[in-house]
Order: sequence, then C-alpha cells, then structure tokens
Amino acid sequence: MNRADPQTQLSPAERLLMAGAKLVVSADDVETILHVLDDDRFQWQTAVRLAGRHGALGLLAHGMESSTRLQAAVPRSIRRELAVARLAIRLRHGLYVQHLAPVLAEVAAAGQPVTLMKGAVLATRLYPPGVRPLNDVDLLSPRRDLPRLASALQRHGFAAQRPLAAGRTGSDAHQMLFVRDAPAHALSVDLHWRIYPRQRRFFTATETLIARSRTTTFGSAQVSTMSPEDTLVHYATQLINDGLRTGWLRLADIHALVCGGVRWDVACEVARSMNASGALYLALRAAEMLGATVCPSALRRLEFECPGCEAATQLVGEPRWPFRQWVLSDAARYAVYALVEPCVRSRIRRLVHVPRLFYRQARRSGRDVAPALRHATRSTALTIGAAASIAASYGFHGVGAYQAGRWTRQRLWKRPV
Repeated sequence: MNRADPQTQLSPAERLLMAGAKLVVSADDVETILHVLDDDRFQWQTAVRLAGRHGALGLLAHGMESSTRLQAAVPRSIRRELAVARLAIRLRHGLYVQHLAPVLAEVAAAGQPVTLMKGAVLATRLYPPGVRPLNDVDLLSPRRDLPRLASALQRHGFAAQRPLAAGRTGSDAHQMLFVRDAPAHALSVDLHWRIYPRQRRFFTATETLIARSRTTTFGSAQVSTMSPEDTLVHYATQLINDGLRTGWLRLADIHALVCGGVRWDVACEVARSMNASGALYLALRAAEMLGATVCPSALRRLEFECPGCEAATQLVGEPRWPFRQWVLSDAARYAVYALVEPCVRSRIRRLVHVPRLFYRQARRSGRDVAPALRHATRSTALTIGAAASIAASYGFHGVGAYQAGRWTRQRLWKRPV
C-alpha cells in the first residue's frame, strides 16, 4: 500500500482515527497516537467531529481505552463525550434486541431460515458492547419465506415501507425496508432475499450463504449469522459496487473481520466462486494498511486468480481513501473496475460497456445527443488511458515504481467538487 507516499499525508485528526478507531490497537498504534496528540495542529474537537461523521465514535472510545497511557492523554471532557457516544450505541443496540429478538425467535421456532448480515453480525460477534453502531439491521431469508417473515415483522410493530405485494420482487430487486418508531431514531430492518440484484456483479445464491451461517445469540433468541468469510467477501464486493466510495467504518469493519479470525482457504474459495478475487484482494490490502495481519499465501492466490488487482490496489488503497478529502476520477474508477475482473475477456467486456455508461450519464444530466456523444468518447478515452497508466506504473520497479505510481495518483485523484 501507499502508506508513506507524501501525497497521502493525513491531518492529525485523520491520523488519530487511522491508528486508534479500530478493534485492535497495537503497540505501534499507541506510539502513533501519542505522537499525534503532541502535534501542535491537533484539536480534540476536530477529531471527535470527524469520528462522528464516520460513525466511529464508539471505535475511537474503544481505542483510547486500550492503553492506560492513552486513557491518561484524553481530556476529561472528551472522555465524557466518548462515554456518552458509547452509551447511545448500547441503548440503540438494546432497542433492536428488545423489538427484533422476539421476531427472530418466532421464525426460528417455525423452522424458517433467517440470517443476520453485515453490521449486526459484527456488533453481535466481534465488537465489544457500545463500539459498533447499528443504523439498521439486515436480514437474509429465501424469497419463498418472505411473506411469513414480513408478517412476523408487522405483528411486532415494524411497518413495511413498500408492501410486499406492491414491491418489485423481480430480478431488479433484492430487499425491502421495515421501520418501527422508537425513541430518538426509528428502528430500520432491511429484509433481503438476495445480497445483490441478480443482474449485479458478485451474485451468489441465498441458500448457499444460509448453509454456511453460524449460530449466535441475539438477546434471548438463537439466530444464525453470515459466516466471517461470507461477510468479509460481501464487504469486499461492496467496495466495488459502491463505486469505490467508502468511509472509515467500512474499512474498520474489514479490519475487525480479519483480526477476528478468517479461514483463508474458505474466504478465497468464496471469492473465486463469486468472481470477487480482485475485490477481496483490495479489501485485504486495506486491512493490512490498518495494521491487520493477512495470510501471504491468500494474497498470492488472489493475485494469481485476478492478475492486475495489485495494480488497482496500488492506486486505490491509500490512507486518504476512506476520508473523502480526495476522490478517484470517474475514468480511474472504471479502470479499476476492469482491473479487478478475473480475466482478460471480462475486462474487455467491462470496458466495452463504458461508452454507453458515460453516454447515459450525460443524457441524464440534460445534455443533448451530440454533446453526450462527445462526453462519452472523451471519457472512454480517459478510462482506457487510466487503465494503461495504472498497469504501466505497476510495471516499474524500485524508485521508478514509486515515481510512476505517484504520478499516476496525482493525475487520477482529485478534490471533490
């Protein structure tokens, strides 16, 4: 990764989150944090606001409590603010347990398969209480069981925002939203019958994910949760499907999954079956950037299955990525999408669709046909040039590789408008 590149230097507040707002804070991280706190530019309120924007106040509080030296370095007013944030996270988690556990217990007693996904898995299995916020809870269930699960949710006070009978349950849909009023903020449940729409990349069968799930407790209910390997690959694919736009919490979750223990052979096989080896490689290198230890043989296997993913990772995977002070240009993003495809044929197919995507984008923004065609032609040329530039910079070695990579990043990263 590009941790030491001068172009990727972070503000003191961002460096604090990088070192301290995560599940596992190492001895080196402690020294980094103490060094940040000695920086004349550092301001606690700036750091707290940044952590709040990224949903990482609980993580920052947990990190600063990981060492007596760090605890002593936190002002009393900031300790109170972080303690209040952790309490709010615990209370909201408790509301979900109170209102959702009876639903899960009821459907489990009826023999209906339902599985916790994403943040609820991490908050339940990995993070200590009061660390990982729950904005919503994601559930996965086979499509044939949706009516019974929807009825159970409605009997316990969750209202469907789009009734199942009127919703889209074809190939272009994969979830429904249920909401229940609660103090301060409503409780939201996303009911999935697929992790992605069928036509989206990285599709996999719901039954396969449920078969690999593990059992844990959610309040008084025994529930199944997606396996760490499936959750890790799911988060990795979301990095791509979300347009390579991510926040700190997503990378911290990936770091937590790796630190919590992953069966590397299973994770690699899941990624291969979903054509997501390149996406998983990017996610694992991001976890390394945050200090996690990743199995070298797993990285080698993923790079073998997706040649070119290392070149894409060299561009994307750097510290400024999750903080959104800079963003990748559209040309760079589409080039990266192509480079994380598993084979040359799929990369060409990905690039072939680029002109149409840019044309549609221009037409939606109100341009006439001729200007839209010019925009699509120019943007496609930039995308192909970006892909060639990324691949060429990866072909250099030593000082040449550093200079080529720096030049490429300078051209393809930009300040958000």
